Amino acid sequence: MSDETPQPRELTTTTGTAETGSTIGISEAAARLGKSEKTVRRMLAKSELAGAVKTPSATGDTWQIPVAAIDSYLATQADTPRASATTATATRLQELEREIVELRHQVQLRDMQLAERERYLVTLEALAGRMLSTGHAGSDKRKRWWRK
Repeated sequence: MSDETPQPRELTTTTGTAETGSTIGISEAAARLGKSEKTVRRMLAKSELAGAVKTPSATGDTWQIPVAAIDSYLATQADTPRASATTATATRLQELEREIVELRHQVQLRDMQLAERERYLVTLEALAGRMLSTGHAGSDKRKRWWRK
């Protein structure tokens, strides 16, 4: 028997009743968990996969890991801080995207205000030029009170 071959095995539940379930080897468990075989071996050493047993075989001892243990482990991992961190990251990403949209809107508004002020300055410069050329402002033709 090799590690990779799923073997049907009789499992005992917490109530003591027997039920037939399937077991998998380390390679398949690693694939299902999205972890390396070395990590799965460490998990087995720490008894993190409930119901996993080591059985003797012609090629050496092999691990029989219940599929239910894999499912249970994955379910508990969904409730860990890593999952909430992923949710928090997604929420933060949405907030930042909204902020980017708002900032782009503000930049467009400022650009429009700047363009309007530039048009206003051009108009003022044109008016000032006309006033100076017609002699209405600052003309030396009038006699000032201090020049008698």
